[in-house]
Parts: sequence; C-alpha cells; structure tokens
Amino acid sequence: ERLGLVLIFLSAFLFSVMGVFIKYASSVHHFPPTELVFLRAVFQGSIVILAMIITKQDDNHDDSNNNGNDNEEKKKVSLIWQPFGKPSVRNLVIARGAVGGFGFVCFFYAIALLPLGDAIALLSLHPVVTVLAAAIFLGEPIRPSHLIAAVASGVGAILITRPAFVFGTSNNDGGNPSTVIEVVRADYDN
Repeated sequence: ERLGLVLIFLSAFLFSVMGVFIKYASSVHHFPPTELVFLRAVFQGSIVILAMIITKQDDNHDDSNNNGNDNEEKKKVSLIWQPFGKPSVRNLVIARGAVGGFGFVCFFYAIALLPLGDAIALLSLHPVVTVLAAAIFLGEPIRPSHLIAAVASGVGAILITRPAFVFGTSNNDGGNPSTVIEVVRADYDN
C-alpha cells in the first residue's frame, strides 16, 4: 500500500512536470500540440514495448485450452505476443486506447491554449466524470462522500480558473452587474 501511495504521488509530480514541458514547448518553441502528442507516444511506446517484452504472464489467450484440468501447468509468455489480452476484452482495450489517445490530444491542446494552472485544474475534474460514468455504466453507487468531493472539486476549479462569467474582468466599471458573483452580492446587499 505504501508503494502505491509513493507511485501515485510520483505520477502526479511527473504529470505536472510534463505539463510544464508541454506549455514551454508549445508557447516558446511553437511546437504544435499534435506533434507533442506524437513525440510522447513514441517515447511512451518504446518504454511500453520494452516492458511487454520483459513481462511474462500465463498463456490465457484462450481459456478453452484447459479442458477442465486446473492442475495443468500454464505456459508463461511475453506480453508482446498478446498485447490486447484475451479475445473477449480486445474491443474494450482498443476502445480504451482510442478514447485515451483522443483525450491526450485534447489535454495537450488545452495546455497549449490555456494558462497551465487552469488546464491542470480543469483536468483534475475527471474523477467527477468517472464517478458519474461508473454509476451509469457499471451500476456503482454514488455515496455522499462522492457528491461532497465532486462539489469541492468544482468549486476548487472555479476558484483557480476564475472564469469571467463568474468573476468578471478586471476592467469592470462597477455599473450593471454582469457576473454571477456581482448578482449574488447585489442581492445580498439589498
């Protein structure tokens, strides 16, 4: 469990560093986000292929080969020979890869177009979508703690990104209320 915590914090740190590199490359050196995604994919793909060559797992490519004999020793094979797992999950694995790839293209474009803190804060809202999707597609219950965390995440993202429709712009002359905060404040003052 401790190793898992260390790895998740290391992952968060490395994703933050990646965000800084993406912003630097896209704003200073004018790399297009799609080229940055491609370079990331080449580097990550090289590491994954090496890991798949090294990693061995039971040859469970076809569950029907067992013929009911659970004591039979299973042959270990390199993951590189069955990169998409069992045939029963192949479509799911491919769909996950396609959705994840499109998500990374969107993420890289967002970092190139938005201030880095805003892009990362908005990306941190993905657990809210995950909780809702898990409830809809997997039938998992939504607990009160999930709702509290979702609201806190949303409020945090709004406070960090400070969108103009909520906070207004710095050159507001104080005339007609044009933001949600000004309308609430005007109602409170009356």
